[in-house]
Amino acid sequence: MSKRFLKQYCTKSFRKIRHRKGFGVHSPFAYNLITKVIEETCSYYAYQQVEDVWRTQICNRLTPDDFQLRKPISEKYGKLLFRLVNRFRPETIFEYKSSWGISTLYLYLGNPRARLFCAEPDPYVFNFSKKVLTQEKQNISFENFNFPEGLSEYLTTTKDTGFICIHRLSEGSEYDSVYKYLSLYLNDNTILFVEGIRSDNTALNAWYKFISDERIRVTMDLFDAGIAVCNPKLNKQDYIVAF
Repeated sequence: MSKRFLKQYCTKSFRKIRHRKGFGVHSPFAYNLITKVIEETCSYYAYQQVEDVWRTQICNRLTPDDFQLRKPISEKYGKLLFRLVNRFRPETIFEYKSSWGISTLYLYLGNPRARLFCAEPDPYVFNFSKKVLTQEKQNISFENFNFPEGLSEYLTTTKDTGFICIHRLSEGSEYDSVYKYLSLYLNDNTILFVEGIRSDNTALNAWYKFISDERIRVTMDLFDAGIAVCNPKLNKQDYIVAF
């Protein structure tokens, strides 16, 4: 086991001891989000539906090269996306980089009434994901865009940035670019989910910029991903969560 992975394993193990079940969290909002959304273990109606789509329409069509091109979102984080959207009920959702359509389905089922816009920069992943989901889901839009183009197109249809989901990026420098661009459009209703915040030091430094932004009131560090909430009624606080 490399030193990097050993360090990550020890850090996650320590978190499970110190930061579970809302221990030490005094904010009712944060406590409920941790215990009733992030750490929720109950089975939801959508989980089996997603599993069926994954098994019958996606995993059996992906090749080993496809898995190298784009690693599918884990079941753990996919279910978390569903619970977050189901909790906040945003009217609009922006997703950057679909995980072969399965992550998009988790987001969609969290609130089927929301308008969901997915910007996918890779043409191959874009075509695959679009064929999987848009046949019967009229309020899901797929576009072959990079991040700035996709977010700009999304913002032509909504006044609020709503729920923003950023999947794992290829390079750490991309996280800094995403923050700089997103920072122009943050508003009171913005909720962010960012994967891969510890993929390298540049990605982590970009996440610290989210934490220090005064418009972002509550951040939750899940180690492999981060959640940020911009509600101005909340006290500013950063939480470490064992997940």
